[in-house]
Amino acid sequence: MFDNIRPTRAEIYLDNIVHNLSEVKRWVGKKVKIMGVVKANAYGHGACQVAKVLIENGVSYLGVATIEEALELRECGINIPILVFGYTPLPQAKELIVHNITQTVFDINYVKDLERIALNVGKKAKVHVKVDTGMGRIGYTDLNVAEKEIEKMMEMEGVEVEGIFSHFATSDEKDKTYAEQQFDMFKKLLESLKQKEINIPLKHIANSGAIIDLKYTYLDMVRPGIVLYGSYPSENVERPLDLRQTMGFKTKIVYIKEVPEGTSISYGRTFITKRKSKIATLPVGYADGFNRLLSNNHHVLVKGKYAPVIGRICMDQTMLDVTDIEGVEVGDDVTIFGNQDGEKITAEEIAKKLNTIPYEVYCGISRRVPRIYIYKGEVIEVKNYLKI
Repeated sequence: MFDNIRPTRAEIYLDNIVHNLSEVKRWVGKKVKIMGVVKANAYGHGACQVAKVLIENGVSYLGVATIEEALELRECGINIPILVFGYTPLPQAKELIVHNITQTVFDINYVKDLERIALNVGKKAKVHVKVDTGMGRIGYTDLNVAEKEIEKMMEMEGVEVEGIFSHFATSDEKDKTYAEQQFDMFKKLLESLKQKEINIPLKHIANSGAIIDLKYTYLDMVRPGIVLYGSYPSENVERPLDLRQTMGFKTKIVYIKEVPEGTSISYGRTFITKRKSKIATLPVGYADGFNRLLSNNHHVLVKGKYAPVIGRICMDQTMLDVTDIEGVEVGDDVTIFGNQDGEKITAEEIAKKLNTIPYEVYCGISRRVPRIYIYKGEVIEVKNYLKI
């Protein structure tokens, strides 16, 4: 099907992203705006392609981590508002303003510099104020300081305070006590601003965990991230959404050999055959996102059956034992995670073995892995970051 690209690829199921978004919309209701989080290349899925289908299906705002990610979206024709969650160095700030990108702020002196730059180009700097209610990253920790500095921002000619937000640290934990304390702290500031007749249009704090379990935290806008990509944020949240897997990590067998008992496989001789064996080689390794910690500790799907990974996963290649699977040939498709012939391997399964989270599994699929975009039953685009 994809003979003109590398056998190792990530298939991106845009229909399932649309479905997952529709589940979020059903759950939060029509009155709440949705910011689609597409940072980290849309969790490895491809920011431009994902953003376009999110916008087509009702997302009114996008969230990214850096100005570079925001500019990438602008360059591919995305015109809706984009919030940069992280810090943008002042030498890059002009690009924010010229390209109508909204910046997270948490220091009045930084905002003054933004205003100066904005006035020089004849525009306003759009900002969302970040309040650290307990995440411990960036944002105002002192509510009194935050309130005073917001008052000053509201008076600035070259600044538009469009939003104010915070971020939950434990919304996906069973014990919601800390999350509730965070929300109470955020509400306290919002109420104080309201009493001073300071109206900030977009107030938001709910991430994927809060969207599911803390409905009372929705405010004006919610920020779904991992749920758009088919995974729950943890095992500790409820399961009210019908989430569908949005990525399949696949490759093909490129070599098969039969070896006698006692043959060592890969670096360090960590696997030695105990019988006459049929060994298949895959053109995928840890540089592609197939984590080395899965060496001798994972299986993949070949012809709808599970084949164990044997020996250490190399930077660029991996070996399987396919002795017990009949009819295996060079060119056969291999599923590292995803669906094949009625069987399934999930990113969550891999994450458990790695003692991590599915976010990292998705984000770990590297640039040298082409993305195949499937929408409404057809391949609509092949994105090869390393063009030949």
